[in-house]
Amino acid sequence: MAHNFAEELVTRSNTNIEPSRLIDMLRDQESAIQLVIDCVAKSRELTKGLIHELHAILTRHQETTVAVDQFGNRLDIVLVKGKYKEQPNNSRRPEGTTNEYCPPIHVESEMDKLIAWLAGYRDDDPVIVAGT
Repeated sequence: MAHNFAEELVTRSNTNIEPSRLIDMLRDQESAIQLVIDCVAKSRELTKGLIHELHAILTRHQETTVAVDQFGNRLDIVLVKGKYKEQPNNSRRPEGTTNEYCPPIHVESEMDKLIAWLAGYRDDDPVIVAGT
């Protein structure tokens, strides 16, 4: 996949992202996929460091992200790479209610819980675990 991205085949009518930047982002995603495959194949252990690395890879060529303030205004904010979120990222449902995600202050402890929970299944067949 990484060797077959052709910038000249990406037209401006297909995307609002500069083609060369889009290709860089696609290559970042391919690198992230490889990291996940390494983790699933057990050649890399799932750790907080790996999760930070995965985030840094996925956002390598993305400097900002779009956020919505409390008044509904859209704005670009600097994307912190390879770290847990520092601001809430709750979403608004179409009917106007808020879908609340984990508050930034709790993300690290929740990731610790996730990693510990997954470690409990380290020696089990993942297909069987997924089915239970």
